[in-house]
Amino acid sequence: MKYNTARQHRIFILTFMHFNNFFGSSTVGNFIKMARISTFMDQNMQEASLTDPVIAALYAIFHPQHLAFMLLYTTWRGTAGAQHGKVFTKDELIDELESTELATWDLEIQKVYRKGTEEYETLLMNGHYPFINGTIDERIAAILVLANALEAYPLLAALQTTVSAFYTLIFNAEAAVTGKKGNKGSAAGNLETGRVTNAKKMHIMYGNFIALYSGNNTELERYVDTEEIQKKAETNPLVQTILKHLADKVASRTILAGESFEITNTGTVPLKFYLIKKLGDIPSVFVTVLAGQTLTFLATALGNTTFRYIMVQNDSLTTNGSYSFLFID
Repeated sequence: MKYNTARQHRIFILTFMHFNNFFGSSTVGNFIKMARISTFMDQNMQEASLTDPVIAALYAIFHPQHLAFMLLYTTWRGTAGAQHGKVFTKDELIDELESTELATWDLEIQKVYRKGTEEYETLLMNGHYPFINGTIDERIAAILVLANALEAYPLLAALQTTVSAFYTLIFNAEAAVTGKKGNKGSAAGNLETGRVTNAKKMHIMYGNFIALYSGNNTELERYVDTEEIQKKAETNPLVQTILKHLADKVASRTILAGESFEITNTGTVPLKFYLIKKLGDIPSVFVTVLAGQTLTFLATALGNTTFRYIMVQNDSLTTNGSYSFLFID
């Protein structure tokens, strides 16, 4: 139902805020996912604000928060950076995390809070998934998230010390490889605080959308990147074939500022790559990767980066093509 008075609307929003915040729960240990879903909401609110004064008022509240989070995200990406060179020590620790440490931490939590209790689900909301999936930096961030969460549970003080020590160990191993000592830990910590704050603001916006649109899913999905929220870890790079005389989807995702792609044409015919808003649209620009070439492009080279469909096109009338597509976040 719609709310006819400001008081009714405020009561609804305050009640809604007690519900599960899926913007927060789906992004634990995954800063890139938060950046994508926040960008999706911000872009679509901006578009709607041009014609809808109510959304314009909400956008004026959300947009500064989104910018603040993205500044933290950009800082973190700059300190975390792409990984180059030897990473043996860090890889050893990741292997130890997966084979030994994670199971031990889980067991220690269950000695106090059995699996299925509110406390257990709060500490390991997404189970082991954030620790064994995603980029190495995201998995390290998941360790930091757990260490911080354990601070609220005095009965698990010893485990908190253990997890914090392991985080410090793996962080130092990373710093030794990359040479990025000093501000990386604080950048990750600041970003985690920003992620939580941003999730709360997105949750409030979603409550407003429900009140405005009476639960109309079509309108709600205009602002919520449900595809990204529900998405599991992606295969990267994607290795695909493209049939002769065909255009097909490479991937669908919200694209972030500064994102780039490395494309290798592993076939024998030229391939075109581009961005479109809806499947079936005709591209205004595209890039061509010749047979045997490997090229790196900023996402902007493929078209409008507010469009989410990344496409490949094979114009050959006789020969199938193949390619590898690497996302460089």
